[in-house]
Amino acid sequence: MTGRPPEAGALSGLPVVRVHDGGAPSGRAREYRSADLPLALGPADEAAIPLPSAETPGTRAWIGQSEGDLFIQPVDGEVLVIAGRPVRESHWLRGGDAIGIGADRLLCSNRDGVLELRVETLDEANRTLPPILPELVPPSAPRPGRDPVGPSPSAQEPGNQGQGVAVGGGVRAVDFQPMRERGSRRAARPWAPRLISAILLLGLAAVAVLLWTARSVSVTVEPTPDRLSLQSEGFPPWIPRLGDRYLMWPGSYSVAAEKAGYESLDTSFEVGSDARQDLSFALQELPGRLILSLTYAPFDVEATDGDSEPAEPAAPEAVEEAVEEAVEEAVEEAVVMRGDEALGTSDGDGRFELEGPAGEYELRVEHPRFETVSTGIELRGKGETQEVALTLTPRWGYAVVDTRPAGARVAVDGQTLGTTPLRVELMEGERRVRLTRAGFKPHGLKLAVKAGETLRPAAVALRPSDGNLLVTSSPAQARVTVDGAYRGKTPLDVELAPGRSYDVRIAKAGYGAVERRLEVRSGDVSELDVELERQMGRVVVEVFPPDAEVLIDGAPGKPEADGAFLLPVAPHVVEVRREGFVARRFEVTPKAGLEHRLEAYLENEAVVRERTIQNALQTKEGHRLALVTPGKVRLGASRREAGRRANEALREVQLTRRFYVSLHEISNAQFRRFKKEHRSGAVGGVNLEVDHHPAVHLTWQEAVAYCNWLSEQEGLPKAYRKQGEDWVLVEPVNEGFRLPTEAEWAWLARYDKGGDGPRKYAWGAALPPAEGSVNVADQSAASVVSRTLQTYRDGHAGTAPVESFGADSRGLYHLGGNVAEWVHDVYSPRPSVVGAVAKDPFGPPSGELHVIRGASWMHSTLTELRLSFRDYGKDPRPDVGFRIVRYVAEGGTP
Repeated sequence: MTGRPPEAGALSGLPVVRVHDGGAPSGRAREYRSADLPLALGPADEAAIPLPSAETPGTRAWIGQSEGDLFIQPVDGEVLVIAGRPVRESHWLRGGDAIGIGADRLLCSNRDGVLELRVETLDEANRTLPPILPELVPPSAPRPGRDPVGPSPSAQEPGNQGQGVAVGGGVRAVDFQPMRERGSRRAARPWAPRLISAILLLGLAAVAVLLWTARSVSVTVEPTPDRLSLQSEGFPPWIPRLGDRYLMWPGSYSVAAEKAGYESLDTSFEVGSDARQDLSFALQELPGRLILSLTYAPFDVEATDGDSEPAEPAAPEAVEEAVEEAVEEAVEEAVVMRGDEALGTSDGDGRFELEGPAGEYELRVEHPRFETVSTGIELRGKGETQEVALTLTPRWGYAVVDTRPAGARVAVDGQTLGTTPLRVELMEGERRVRLTRAGFKPHGLKLAVKAGETLRPAAVALRPSDGNLLVTSSPAQARVTVDGAYRGKTPLDVELAPGRSYDVRIAKAGYGAVERRLEVRSGDVSELDVELERQMGRVVVEVFPPDAEVLIDGAPGKPEADGAFLLPVAPHVVEVRREGFVARRFEVTPKAGLEHRLEAYLENEAVVRERTIQNALQTKEGHRLALVTPGKVRLGASRREAGRRANEALREVQLTRRFYVSLHEISNAQFRRFKKEHRSGAVGGVNLEVDHHPAVHLTWQEAVAYCNWLSEQEGLPKAYRKQGEDWVLVEPVNEGFRLPTEAEWAWLARYDKGGDGPRKYAWGAALPPAEGSVNVADQSAASVVSRTLQTYRDGHAGTAPVESFGADSRGLYHLGGNVAEWVHDVYSPRPSVVGAVAKDPFGPPSGELHVIRGASWMHSTLTELRLSFRDYGKDPRPDVGFRIVRYVAEGGTP
C-alpha cells in the first residue's frame, strides 16, 4: 500500500469504527460504517479523526478496510510509531495497538467486532519515540482476520506470567524490580561476551539498516536465458534474493545473460528510489547465415550442325576442360539480388554468403551469360547456417568456323576474334559472322547459336576478290559513273569485277566532264585522279531602280566592265533589292559561251501593300468585317446640347491605323460556339435566346475572352493578356481581335464613310426616329420597360436580329440601337484633357468599370438616344452586347 487514500470498503449497516476524542465517554463517540471509509487523520477542520497536535494543513494518515479487515496507512513522508518501531508502510489494526502520530497517540481496542479508537496527546515530557522492544509484535504481524484479536494464548500459559509478552497486540508490564543503589558495586562480568554481543548487535543493526533501505526489484530477461548473473557496481557487493525478486539498493548494477541462438547481454542499469521496481531486458536473436553454392548445367560438347569438321579439331578432353574453365570463371561474377537490391557477387568458388534476420527471402541470381534463376528461402536465424545449391544454365554455345583456304579473319557482330580454323565462344541467338582474307571477297554467315551446344557449319570456300577503283578529283564531290551507272561522288572507292575494261566519267556542275577507259584486275587497286576545268557563262541583269543592289548566291555580285556577271556553269540564285521596294529573286544556270539576260523591275512596297489589303474579311467562324480608314474624331457634346451629361466633355482624337470591324454585334449562336453554356435569358416574358439575336447578359471580361479565343481560331496573336485579375492589351498592340476603343466606336457611329459628321442620332438630327430605322424602347416594349417612345413602333419588344433595320454607309448594323455595346476603355468621368489631341487612345490603364456606348432596346429618353451618350458598368445586362475589331497588319496583309 502507498500514501494515497485507500479504496472504500463494502457497504454495511453495522458500525466498524468508533472514535472517542480525548478520552470522551462512549456516549459522545462517533461511529463510522464501511461506506464511510476511508477515514482521514489530520487537523480538526479537515479530517474525520482529528489529531489535536496537527497544526499544519494536510492529512497525516488514512484508515481503510480491505476484505473485511481494517488497516492504517500513512501518507507519503509521514512516519507512524507502532510497538516502538517507525513504520512508513500500511499496518493491519488490532485491539491493543498504540500508534504514535507526531505528538498524538491512537489507542485501539476491539469490542464486539467494532474497532474503538481513542486519540490522546502526549505531554511535552513524553514526546520522544519509545524504545525499540524486540519482544513486541512487529508491523508485519498476521492480519487480524487470520489470527483472532485478543490475548495471545501463550501469554496465559503457565510459566509465561509476568514475563512481559504481547497480549492482543499490546504491551504487558513485568514485575517491578528496583534499581541498584547508586554507587553499589557491580558484579564482575567477562568483557569478551559483551564485546561479541556488541559486535553481533552492530552487525544485526547494520543488516537491519541495509534491509530497511533496500528496494524490491524484479529483473526479467526475455526469452528466458540459459545463464543469468547480476553484479553490483557499488556497496554492498552482494544482492539478496527473495523468491522471484531481488533486494537492491539505489545505485548502478550490471546484468549479463546468455542463451543459445541469441546475442549475449551485458549492460548496466540504475536502481532508483522507488520501493518496488520492475526491469526487463530483451535478448537479440542472432541472424541466420545462408551459403549459396552455384553450380552449372553440363555442356553438350558433342552437338554438331553441318557435315564438315574443322581443319584441326581439338581433342574432346581439351574441349571439356576449356568449357569447364570458362563456366567456372563466369560463375565467379554472378550477382545475387533481393528485389531491386544487389546483395553482392559470388566468390571464386561460386559461393555467396548472406546474413540476415529470420524470415522468408526471395533471391535471384543474375549473370549476363547465364539464365536467371530464382529461389525462395526461409532463413531460420538464431545463428544457424543453411546451405542451398543452385544450378545455373549457361546462355552461350560454341561455333567451329573454317574456310578454304584457311587464314581468313573472323569477326562476330563487328568484333574480330581470330583467324580460321577457329573455335569461338558465342552467346545464344542469331550471330553475324564476317570472313575476310586478302585477295578474296568478304563472306558473311548467320549462325543460330544454342546455349550449351557446339555449332559446326560447313567450311566456307572463299572467292577471289574484285578489283578496286579509287577515283579522286579537284575539286571534289564530282559525280562518278561507271559504264553509265552512277556509283557516287569523289573521292570514291568502288569494287569492280576483274578481267574487263570500264568506261568511267567524272563530272561536276560548272566544270567540264572527264572520261576515261580502265581495265581492272583481281585484287588490284586502280587509281584515277583528274583535274576538272571550270566552265563560265555570262549573266546580264537589268534592274529598276538603277541603284538597286544585286546579290549572287547571297553575296554582293561583282560585274565585269560591261556590267555582265561571269558565273560558273551551275545553278545560282540572283536577288535584286532596294530599301522601300519589294525584292525579287531569280534562279539561273548559265551556259558556257552563252549570255543569259534577266529583267528585275522592283515595285514600291507601299503600292504592293495597298494592293494586298482587302476591303472586307470573313473569319472561319463566319464573322464579316469591313475595312475602316482612320480619321479625326470629336468625342463628347457641347454644353448647349439638350440631354448632355457631365461626363461628355468635348475632346479631339486622331486615329492613325486602319482596322477591320464586324458588321454587327456578336450573335448568340456565335458566342455559344465559344461558351456552350451561355444563356442570354429573358426579360418580362420576352425571349433573348434566339440564335441570330445579339448575345447579352455577359461581362466585359467574357467579351475579352471571346476575342482571344477567336484570335486563336484564326491563327492570330492574342490581343489581351492576364495581369493579376485584370485583362490588359498586349504591347505593342497587335493584329489580334479586340473590343473597339471608345474613339473607334465614336468614329464608326457618328461619322459616315466620307468622314462627314458628327451625327447626333443614328437615324438623323432630330426626334422621333424615322419609322423602321432603329430598335429602341417603343410601344412594343411597353410591357417590359417603364418608359417608351409613345409615337414610335419598331415591332420588337426585346432584341432584334443582328442584321436588321438596314446598314449604314460602311455596311454596319445597330451602332445606335438594338443593344448597347462594351468598348475597350476603362471608364473615367473626364477621359482626357480638353484641347489636347490624343492619338489612338486606349483609355486609362486600369479600373473596375468599363465604358458602354450606344442606345439599346430598353432606352427611350433624349439623353440615352444620343450617340454622344456615355454609359458604364461592370455587371451583365440584358441590353448590353459587343462587336469586335482588329488592326490591319503592319506589312499590309490582312
